[in-house]
Amino acid sequence: MPKIENEKRRNWFLDRVGTMVYRNKTKCECSLCNFFYSEGVLILDHTHAMYLFDAENAHNNEGIPFRYFETIDERDEYENLLERMNNQ
Repeated sequence: MPKIENEKRRNWFLDRVGTMVYRNKTKCECSLCNFFYSEGVLILDHTHAMYLFDAENAHNNEGIPFRYFETIDERDEYENLLERMNNQ
């Protein structure tokens, strides 16, 4: 991710401290991943925001589409887009 976009994404997480965010589904089927997928993640503080930001980057750097969203609808739209792209 280009530096400017990476900084914007970092700020996205920091701006959402104290709020719930929702992540897309991955291939992991563990109970914790399933819980956070369905219920969302409450960003507790600055450190937690940076942890989620780093996790998102690490997954994407490994080629695993992984992103957090403000709403379930946004998440679902992203997942539908990924599915359409994979079916082409």
